[in-house]
Amino acid sequence: MNQIFYDSKTECWHHYETGRMFGQSQLKAGTEHSFSFSIQQQDERLGPLVGILTSGTPKGKLYGDFTRFAAIQAALQRQGGISFVFSPYGLQEEHIEGYVWLSEQRWYKCRFPYPDVVYNRVPYRKHEQRPETKQAIEQLINRDIPLFNPCFFPKWESYQAFSANEALRPYLLETKLLQTEEDLWHMLHSHKEIYVKQSEAAKGKHIFSLRFTGDNLVLQKDLQGEYIQSVSYIWDFLSKQQKPYIAQRAIAPDMQNGRKYDLRVAVHAASRTFHISGIGVRLAKKGHIVTHVPHGGEIIVQEKLHRPVRYDIIEMLAEQCGQSLCSRFGRVREFSLDIGVDESGHYYIFEANSKPMIFDEPHIHTETLHNLLAVFTAEAGFSKLMP
Repeated sequence: MNQIFYDSKTECWHHYETGRMFGQSQLKAGTEHSFSFSIQQQDERLGPLVGILTSGTPKGKLYGDFTRFAAIQAALQRQGGISFVFSPYGLQEEHIEGYVWLSEQRWYKCRFPYPDVVYNRVPYRKHEQRPETKQAIEQLINRDIPLFNPCFFPKWESYQAFSANEALRPYLLETKLLQTEEDLWHMLHSHKEIYVKQSEAAKGKHIFSLRFTGDNLVLQKDLQGEYIQSVSYIWDFLSKQQKPYIAQRAIAPDMQNGRKYDLRVAVHAASRTFHISGIGVRLAKKGHIVTHVPHGGEIIVQEKLHRPVRYDIIEMLAEQCGQSLCSRFGRVREFSLDIGVDESGHYYIFEANSKPMIFDEPHIHTETLHNLLAVFTAEAGFSKLMP
């Protein structure tokens, strides 16, 4: 394996030999350095060099999960690659200002060439909608740098993408974009119980259930209990929101010791297809409507489920969802699925997430990191290219 050197005085990267390509820049020969990395060589290229795009401020503050970023760099370095974290404000004409994780367990600010691949980890939807973020993404794509994943997935757009795929239709719940009070009435009278979700929310936020109990319409939120409301009251609330909401048919859920559960599936692209990187089980607190751990949910191992997980079905769903998401959103290489199970054992896709959180299960975390690095390598052209 080769060595690459960074000189903090000149803010330049060097290699023993001149002419080697590092990202989109050609290096000069030199060994003077503040620190060095081991790195792969493929023909005249050194790398891969991976840029991790997050959000920040003009004064240099960065947001994001830096524990995850450090783990990525440590794992990538063991394979002979380098990653760095940057915000849209770090993009300059000939270089990018960002931060690299050093073996001394600290972040160091450097100048980097434009990278071989960019991993989009902008942490918030509102940050992704900022003009500077959109401009940075456009600038990177215009330089022919592979960038994934291109954006968050709005729930309504994901549903539309999945609905266009005949193989996925049996695994979808009727979902409607709530544009009028009549839309809400239609869903309630068709299904008696529905979930209402903000299309652009995540992590179990901005979600509640509605169901008829006799003549009463009951609204339930996890942390606020149940309330009797009218359809007009609900619509008045929804119509004042700045973000769109969807309604989704509720299922009669399979229960684990009197508690509902769902499956969280990590998916990565590999060799022109999509594969499962891990399946986690999330068990809701008794009486709660969502399974997210911050809302009282619990992580359990698959072996504790009374109903075995159907890997054959989930593999098919991962592949078909991946292809559908690519058709709708572009270069999707990583996502997760929330899959519900009804009392007959049938699977339903609740939603897809473009920027999944770290799985707490160690074996899933290890596998997802391994497969993410494989995506970096492939997208950067250091192994068989992906579509």
